[in-house]
Amino acid sequence: RDHRADAQFYHAIYSHGLDLLVNYRPEGALLDVGCSSGTFLKLAESKGFEVTGLEINSEEAADARSRGLRVQEVDLLSLEDSSKFDVICFWDVFEHLKFPHQILRAASSLLLEDGVLLLQIPSADALSARVLREHCNMFDGLEHVALYTHQSIRQCLERNDFEILEVVDVIDDAAALENFLNYEDPYSGSFTGSLSDVFSADFILGNNFGYKMQIVARKR
Repeated sequence: RDHRADAQFYHAIYSHGLDLLVNYRPEGALLDVGCSSGTFLKLAESKGFEVTGLEINSEEAADARSRGLRVQEVDLLSLEDSSKFDVICFWDVFEHLKFPHQILRAASSLLLEDGVLLLQIPSADALSARVLREHCNMFDGLEHVALYTHQSIRQCLERNDFEILEVVDVIDDAAALENFLNYEDPYSGSFTGSLSDVFSADFILGNNFGYKMQIVARKR
């Protein structure tokens, strides 16, 4: 999943998350879990963070290192406890993890005092999930082994001694909704626009119906 193929989209979504993050931790050592080829790491580095990535896909890890990034081919549980970070990020990774509580406890042990988590995950509260149901890309049982609502991710984080600082919905998925209601493939790439007043981005994102959540949480 080399994000450079969709550079404009990922630059926008990563920039949005970074803008949230710097309100609470504007600098320091940052770890990106599942960093792929390092697109987010390069952006965070340009903002002054000291960045490290974890990526178990050897090809993507090598690609990231070719961009001058420090990337280890291990998972979070295998990282040495001597490593400490101000920020740990999970970009579209947390929903793939079978043991989220274990991962959060490991993240907590690697964070410095008042360290911060940044998560981006699909939202099971999403309007597109409610409408498309089994046709929604979110319900990919092969990869998405755990899905969260706003309430359940809050409970998960609080259970593992994280305090949520901010939650923002992103990606309205209005095009998929409209295509589906026009009897078309939701993800065909075409977009007619005739229902745009019904499925406005402001309404979807403003009412916690976005396709994904970006969450900033602090270690207690």
